[in-house]
Amino acid sequence: MLQSIQTPNIAIPRDPEGGLTLKLSQARQVKLPLALIDVPVFEYLPFRSPSRCLDAISIKLAVIGDLDRAQTRHAETVSSKVLIHDAQALRKEASIICLKGFDRRDDLEGFRRLEGFPCALLKLAPDYWASLGSKRRSDLRRQQKAAKNIRRVRHKGLPAEYAAKILELYHQTRNKADLKLLKHGPNYFVRTADVSTYLLYFLDKELVGFHQLVCLEKTLYSQYVGMDYSIAKDYRLYFNMLIDCIDYGLEHSFAEVDFGITSYRYKLHLGCELRSTWNYFQLTHPLLNRFLPLLDAVLSPKPAMLQ
Repeated sequence: MLQSIQTPNIAIPRDPEGGLTLKLSQARQVKLPLALIDVPVFEYLPFRSPSRCLDAISIKLAVIGDLDRAQTRHAETVSSKVLIHDAQALRKEASIICLKGFDRRDDLEGFRRLEGFPCALLKLAPDYWASLGSKRRSDLRRQQKAAKNIRRVRHKGLPAEYAAKILELYHQTRNKADLKLLKHGPNYFVRTADVSTYLLYFLDKELVGFHQLVCLEKTLYSQYVGMDYSIAKDYRLYFNMLIDCIDYGLEHSFAEVDFGITSYRYKLHLGCELRSTWNYFQLTHPLLNRFLPLLDAVLSPKPAMLQ
């Protein structure tokens, strides 16, 4: 059964698939994602040393915002006053509160603003490929030629017969990533099936890669990719996943593709612009909150991750 904490404007489900319902007015409300996460304290500190005892120490982090994307949808519609008021209900639930992927604000009193990962956005127009210029088009054709032996299949929703392999490839890619916050299980892929299209990549008869596209209104989200790294480099698999996503967006008249975070040099080569995002942090203990600036280096993206 779903348990909640109730306040006049807020319901905080303990279920990880729930969200935070914010009342904007008598007639309007918006639901933002909410995640309560146990974060190993010493894993993210620069002076950590391997220790079974230290690794067992964690703090509860409450994240209001979309952990799956750089920007939180509809965040700009929620006033700072509402956020400050309703975040108070999380104080007994977590040691640190994070408002993730919001716009830049100066009036979130008690929160420390830090720049987050930029969002790689690509505006789509019918003449997209022509606008790139001949040099870049030639380079992208070379990338596609490297994958000529890869068979591609588009599938609306989660392909049940490949669900286990998709999960395996997802974990293989996640394990190589520098940033590991969310760890999805099969329920995530089932839950998002209705809004997803999968680009599947086969070498001979073996599934070697997938690209989950999430379609919401006029934006196409490049959500998750997974690939077999033993062949990915030789076949330029990642670059081809990005190119195929753009083709899908153009065919279905999307206004933009949200390519999310990391691997920025690939995405800039395709013409993406990098849009700034902002995260806001607050330690729920008032006396400790004044020392939050000491954690700026831990709570901010590392320079290597911005390449």
